[in-house]
Order: sequence, then C-alpha cells, then structure tokens
Amino acid sequence: MMSFSLKKMLRRLYSPLNKKNKPIVDELKYVNLGIIEHPCPTFINANLSPEDEGDCMELLMAYRDIFAWSYDEMSGLDSRVVVH
Repeated sequence: MMSFSLKKMLRRLYSPLNKKNKPIVDELKYVNLGIIEHPCPTFINANLSPEDEGDCMELLMAYRDIFAWSYDEMSGLDSRVVVH
C-alpha cells in the first residue's frame, strides 16, 4: 500500500499532464546511420546536449546492424501485413 505522501506526490506530478490532454512531443532531428548508397534513417531528440547526442549516436551506430531498415530484412513477416 502506498503511503499518503507518495500518492500526493504522484497526483501532483501527473495532474498537469491530465489537464492539458495533449501529447508531449519533443522536436526530432533526422540522422542517417548508414551511407548515401544505403541510408538508414532514424530520428533522435533535437533537444539533446552535444554530449548526449554524441553518446546516443555512438550507441546507435554500434548497434545499427540489429535494426531492420527495409522489409527485405524482416524475414518471417507476412507480405499481406506489410504491403499496402
């Protein structure tokens, strides 16, 4: 069971979100994790500090091979699901 003060704090933190009823969306920045011939487009938060952006890019580049960049790279998907 939550203590009264914790409940009060949670209500205080979440009440502004509930009153506005609009999504909180940060500006995004386009980045390419690939090369011109084989682009791997994604987006990161545009409000990151230069240090955080560098850390984020370093992490994304290190693990870019685990993402599927095209339908061809997503084996096992039913084409009826991914084809418009």
